[in-house]
Amino acid sequence: MNILIDLSWIRKGSLYTGIAKYAYRFLEYIVKHHLEKHFILLLNGGVAENVKEMFPQEFRYIVVCNKKLLNIPKFQSLYIAREVKKIFETQKFDLIFCPHGDYVNRWQSKSKKITTIHDLQMQLDGRGLRLLIMKKRDDILMKYSESIVTISNFSKEQIRMFYPLYTGELVSLGNSISFVDGYSPRLIEDDYILYVGRICKMKNVITLIKAYASIKGKIKQKLVIVGTKNRYWDTEILPIITSEQIQERIILYQGITEKDLNSLYKFASLFVFPSLREGFGSPPLEAAAMGCPVICSTSDSLPEITMKQLYYYEHPMNDKELAGKIMEVLDKYPDRIHLEEIAENYKTVYSVDVVGKRIYDYLISKID
Repeated sequence: MNILIDLSWIRKGSLYTGIAKYAYRFLEYIVKHHLEKHFILLLNGGVAENVKEMFPQEFRYIVVCNKKLLNIPKFQSLYIAREVKKIFETQKFDLIFCPHGDYVNRWQSKSKKITTIHDLQMQLDGRGLRLLIMKKRDDILMKYSESIVTISNFSKEQIRMFYPLYTGELVSLGNSISFVDGYSPRLIEDDYILYVGRICKMKNVITLIKAYASIKGKIKQKLVIVGTKNRYWDTEILPIITSEQIQERIILYQGITEKDLNSLYKFASLFVFPSLREGFGSPPLEAAAMGCPVICSTSDSLPEITMKQLYYYEHPMNDKELAGKIMEVLDKYPDRIHLEEIAENYKTVYSVDVVGKRIYDYLISKID
């Protein structure tokens, strides 16, 4: 049995994104159950060594693209796409599985192809040329995929809404959370509220900053943000932090280890996730799995994937409502036994074993 898993879309800058972790967790399942001999990993030369280091087991590999040429940013996608197209059109596999539908793997293939589309949020929020490019990519992915896999019922219905005439199978197989054993010693002496995720408009960090600023005199907790500093941080977030004079109470962490992240989850007074767009949304699950109380918005898939077991606020951009909910939870702190029950439930439902087996069984069922 030869199943090609296309990881060619992973670049240096996306090695540790949520979408990449979705693929890695499936590889974890394969390794745990000694199934490597059935799978071939398609990688680009820019990250091949990184992925091989993460998974040194007996996978077979196809590596495309010269590492040096991949250092030219505007050339990357075109170069990878051209090489992947050659593989898809000339080589025969029992099945091709693309854990992320991307520009570089949109091609028609000689073998049956199954593609994961995590969500279509860019078709909702994109504008102008960017929207046209994203829509064209998704149109082609749908056209040339035997089946579409997605990660939540919300995303499944979203895809069905955009592509009502799609004749292939559309199935939600869920997503898993990687539970790293252990955690680092406490990183911050002060009590703190925590946010983990991208720093961008869709993740709505700005509402959390405003809510925190409005109650800064009523709570002792600092605000810890785990994410990558970028232009949005500099132009939209930092001016509010400065004007509210809360620079000394905001801590930004970038590029931390899994054990450090677990430590931040474990010792946080509260985790807040005010996102506007989520096809799945791992951070609130990860935080709750470490026994941390969680407040999140009710946007998109969040009530579904959190199984309505957390604290919620209804209007994601209403900083006054969020501030009130933060005060409510801190004033009436949840029972530790209740938090542990939520943690155990999430660890079971979203385990690599449970979700990995679901994906594996589905792929095997599609082989002629």
